[in-house]
Amino acid sequence: MLADQSKEIMLGEWGAEAVRAALYDETETELTLTGYERQTISWTYDGTDVILEADLVQGEDYIAQFDINPDPSITVSYVKYLTEGGDVLATHELGNDEETYSNPGTFDILAASLELV
Repeated sequence: MLADQSKEIMLGEWGAEAVRAALYDETETELTLTGYERQTISWTYDGTDVILEADLVQGEDYIAQFDINPDPSITVSYVKYLTEGGDVLATHELGNDEETYSNPGTFDILAASLELV
């Protein structure tokens, strides 16, 4: 069993590396839409519950917001967390929460966390 201090070190290192969020379609291909770009994210370690929480964008209620300008339509099926260089560190499948866009809009990531158990 890992001590909380060990978990804190691992979570802190992961959070320092996972600095981008990106959206992918049902084939796990990153979106290539006009106006779309990977979003910068940051993380804060919660020392009480040994959880790494994604930080909200200052003054907003989301951690990342993506512009979606589909042509023709696109389904967002995955969110991936990446290093600065683009290496995938984690994949979150949206499942029943995936969203299909046939008109311009935004995709918001409202929360994200990582916990070592």
